[in-house]
Amino acid sequence: GAPGVADDASVKALVQDGASQTAGSLRDAFGQVVTTSHEIPSALGWPSDTKVALAPTLTTMRGGRVVGTAGVAPKALFGRFSQAQANPVNRYYASPAGNDSNAGTFAAPWRSVKKCIEAANAAGASARILVTAGSYLNGQGFEGVSPTVDTAFVAAGGPVLVSNGMPTASYTFASHATYTKTYYINPTPTGGVSRVLDLSRVTEFGNPVELVKVANETICNETPDSYYEGSALYIHRRDGAQPTPTNTRVLVTAVNLIVTSEVNIYVGSEDGSPWTMEGSANVQTAPAADPAVAIFAIATPTNAALKAIVTESVKFRFGGEELATTPGNGVSIEHWHGLVAFFNCGADANAKDGFNAHYGLNAATTTLVLTVNCGGDDNGRKAQSANGLTLHENVIAIDISGRFVRGRGGTVHNIGTSKQYMLGPHVEGDLGDVAAGGNIPPTAMMLQNTAQMWVERGSVRMPAGTYAYWAKDAGTKFYLKDCEPVAQPFAGLGTYSTF
Repeated sequence: GAPGVADDASVKALVQDGASQTAGSLRDAFGQVVTTSHEIPSALGWPSDTKVALAPTLTTMRGGRVVGTAGVAPKALFGRFSQAQANPVNRYYASPAGNDSNAGTFAAPWRSVKKCIEAANAAGASARILVTAGSYLNGQGFEGVSPTVDTAFVAAGGPVLVSNGMPTASYTFASHATYTKTYYINPTPTGGVSRVLDLSRVTEFGNPVELVKVANETICNETPDSYYEGSALYIHRRDGAQPTPTNTRVLVTAVNLIVTSEVNIYVGSEDGSPWTMEGSANVQTAPAADPAVAIFAIATPTNAALKAIVTESVKFRFGGEELATTPGNGVSIEHWHGLVAFFNCGADANAKDGFNAHYGLNAATTTLVLTVNCGGDDNGRKAQSANGLTLHENVIAIDISGRFVRGRGGTVHNIGTSKQYMLGPHVEGDLGDVAAGGNIPPTAMMLQNTAQMWVERGSVRMPAGTYAYWAKDAGTKFYLKDCEPVAQPFAGLGTYSTF
């Protein structure tokens, strides 16, 4: 049941006093923006390998907003591991105007990103894949083909959408003679449906509104904003309109981005163009990773050299199916030997977690996770212990200026022997997982087993009667430094101290 309450009032007072002092030191007498440098706690165990060396900073903007850096830009960080982005052996091109029967050159690009990956794998050398702005729907994206060589995926010319959405040619929805408030397509899409999105409306987090899956055609007919998946697919939009590619996206159940080989991967842009990746399978995918929009998973890490995955300006959303036995994440990291880094990325509206990292194999190797100016909002609508960011086993992580909102069961929730340093995080609005059959009350930041977390200049906002920090088990430890005061008592059997 309910968390216990730590009674070390002196620790809490010390932490909160530090918050007011630090806040005043971040601006000069003229209220100018100030950048501060920060030290990674040595007890975190972040390796001394120069490839993963970081120098975190925080900048407090006018109005109090905080942004951070890792002391190294994404492309430069990736360049420590591979030349696939800056100086690849081979180059391939994908475009919405392309065709997979083309040559894959700039003048004659392919239509699918998958075709580029297959060509790079066959050539056996590092590759840079330029992905031109536009939509890559089911059959045109990554399609679950894992790179087996160092690969850089580079967006150019504007936003790139890689989605499990049904292709435009598949939209032949007709009005139903019996269920007159619905439109249907028969048969239902191959592979099944994971989500249905109303593209004409967005949530407070900026994502399309999701329709609710119901149990039969009759309920769908009487329920706006719903769909039913049987032998046919029925959709009842709130506005009563016929589903079209412009107003509705149907996500089919299929694997999206997956990396299962020990190679270096970059996903970013040439000119600031952002990525959106959405949709995933709703079953576990070998090697034993939770289903997710993006899966970085190694069955048995063998390479002594650290490998890096570096992504920037990518949103991973609508992973998995809400009612599935194994709901999906935005990102699943499993047994990766090396660094997985995210810069200015988001993981929103996933069936379970936003960012999820596991590492339970081979203690001689290490999984490192870095998130910089990232967020994970509105995750886990039907899942237990659904988090914006979660670490397991012996993962070591650094989060710089993260913003994680409205999880369900510990918006930041770490377990096992994991360790994390969070610099300038903002966490708020967790709803708990009791509604999904769990037993976690609304809790912003939560530790279990012997997990440890260092939080510096943290901002936690939770309403009365909930929990800001919960060190659940006796072996857990929160170390707090210059954090904002919280109204709630420190909870749990673990310990709280400063650093």
